[in-house]
Amino acid sequence: MAIYSLRVSTVRRNQGRSASAAAAYRAGVRLFDDRLHYTYDYRAKGGIEATQIYIPDNAPLAFRDRETLWNAAERADKRMDSVPAREILVALPHELDRNQRKELVDSFVHSHLRSRGMIADVAIHQPNREGDERNYHAHILVTTRAVDEQGFGKKVPEWHSPEFVKDIRREWTQEVNASLERHAPQVERVSEKSFAERGINREPTIHLGRQATAMERRGDITALGQNNRDIAQSNAATREAIRRHVAKTNETAREGKWQWRDSQSIIDDMTIGQKTLAQELAKARAERDAIRALPRPMTVKQAETLLTSKHERDVERTRRAVIETDNHARKEGVSLNHIRQWYEDPGNALLGAACDWDRALEAAVRARQARETAKRELTKHREWLSTDQGKDTVANLREPSVEARRPLRTLERRIARLEKTYELAERDIEKVKLARLMGHERLRVPPDARPPLQGKSDIEYAVNHRSQMSTLSIDAHTRLKMIPPPELDSARQYLRTIPRGQAIPLPMFPHLPGGPNRGIERDGPEIGL
Repeated sequence: MAIYSLRVSTVRRNQGRSASAAAAYRAGVRLFDDRLHYTYDYRAKGGIEATQIYIPDNAPLAFRDRETLWNAAERADKRMDSVPAREILVALPHELDRNQRKELVDSFVHSHLRSRGMIADVAIHQPNREGDERNYHAHILVTTRAVDEQGFGKKVPEWHSPEFVKDIRREWTQEVNASLERHAPQVERVSEKSFAERGINREPTIHLGRQATAMERRGDITALGQNNRDIAQSNAATREAIRRHVAKTNETAREGKWQWRDSQSIIDDMTIGQKTLAQELAKARAERDAIRALPRPMTVKQAETLLTSKHERDVERTRRAVIETDNHARKEGVSLNHIRQWYEDPGNALLGAACDWDRALEAAVRARQARETAKRELTKHREWLSTDQGKDTVANLREPSVEARRPLRTLERRIARLEKTYELAERDIEKVKLARLMGHERLRVPPDARPPLQGKSDIEYAVNHRSQMSTLSIDAHTRLKMIPPPELDSARQYLRTIPRGQAIPLPMFPHLPGGPNRGIERDGPEIGL
């Protein structure tokens, strides 16, 4: 089974990263970074299957050289927080061979990156010897500025938008599925959509990342790894529940145990189940909105600033004191009163000036000493923040607000799952209503088919709700297949004129194929979820 994975990240300068270093590591070559005056040498790195640079037709030919390309990209960016490159990391289907993987990446880069005006530096990597043997992947470093014959120009805002990432994810899906269609038609197709968007009642696992993966390989138990194992166990239980439901439903169909029920009563039961689902959805949305209304957790930087704010204020206060003492000394030294005293009584004027200068000098010295002390205290406190005790203090400061917002991600996934379940339930109810409009006063259903009113967990509730609603509508779905599409569209348009909650009139279109006298004469259709 092919795995879909596409992640977009930035090579950001203020994070200590360099586009030249990133390119050298991914391609396994030796590059000199003009900006940092440093040579990166990764020629000993193994597992690199293929590398290639793709440039638009209007780009300088010199950019085919990796060192020239990325040094030019670094020179074009002047800011300390600039992003000279972005990386698109994609998983390659292990069902394809080496040439087919190269062809897939080549088609994607030419059609969707180079065509946009980007320069792409591609490195295809083989699986790590210690990791999953199916982990073929490609690192695609792309430029962030427009390019012409003269070199790099301005940034392209469209390349940095969320819509660009969505488009790239969809386009990569299309390229992968097209390649699988040509070379591995037996392999299941991939999708960039989430489980909730696809109506799959399964909890997604969380990406472990490099450090957690390395710890798990060494046999250490990590929180992320344990979380994924718990999710896998829950998903296995969900699949087993679906399998049992389908097997039981099909068994009752083969044994002739399906019963005739009035189609309006089926609609009523399904409507009650949908209302219960709507209540669960409203409750989850209310919880989500309440969490969103909470103050956002402060960042680590904000927490550190808060802990050092007193010392920073002391530094600023002492700095102003130094300025004030200097200004006072200059003012007293050239005041009109002192000038008059020098004319009238030079001896006393000299003595008074000496005393004033001594006091001013003493005040200036004290102010400078206080400033240096404040600076030392600020530096000392900032160094303390980098210790384990300081980090724990920062974490404890952030913990209440972080903990309060922690359920938000789980709630958003639950809401997406319930929204998809509600949408599918709406379609199932519409099928039964259309069947009744066609004159089907009765439909076959399993004897115990009822939408659940509650569940032990939201996943179990969504799975059971989807299973039962699908079962209640399967006979109607089979009968609607016999109706010509134009007549079915007419019935659907008429159905939309009937107010929600009102009983469906019977019959409306009994003369159409699939009407009450042309039913399916068997004990019950088999289903597959």
